[in-house]
Amino acid sequence: MRGVKRLLREPARGFYLLAECDGVVAGQTMVTFEWSGWRDGNFWWIQSVYVAPAFRRRGVFKALFARVQHLARRAGNVCGLRLYMERGGDERARAASRALGLAPAPYEMLETDFVLGHPRDAFRKSARDFAASAGDGRGDHVHQQCPPRAHAADGGLGGGGRAARIEDAHANLA
Repeated sequence: MRGVKRLLREPARGFYLLAECDGVVAGQTMVTFEWSGWRDGNFWWIQSVYVAPAFRRRGVFKALFARVQHLARRAGNVCGLRLYMERGGDERARAASRALGLAPAPYEMLETDFVLGHPRDAFRKSARDFAASAGDGRGDHVHQQCPPRAHAADGGLGGGGRAARIEDAHANLA
């Protein structure tokens, strides 16, 4: 949680978006910034994506991604979006990302981790901890309503009941 708290205190590092459905946190994502000298702009990295199991396949990630995309275009100094996704992870999540226009990049990421060694277990715990602590007034929230039925025109993914849709965000993009 130390890293989550630091990001909330230091918005120049990034921001969080929370998707809420009927007052329940349905999902979240973190966005951080990476300067690109080649493109003379910032890439926004979409990280720590988590959608609660009860809300999966109901448009929550699609709504979060659309909001990130909207904020990035509005910021003006963003050259692109990148999604940080664990290799060998959830194939449905990978397919959903590709359906939104995200494609594998021609780069391979290598790392030396001075803190965690192997970050996989710590990442999963961090995403769950953040989602569980949401709503305590310390973070930026995306207000999201769950209309009884969502249609493509209103940003939701219909199909089998209620879909999530982001309407407003209060994110500090300093």
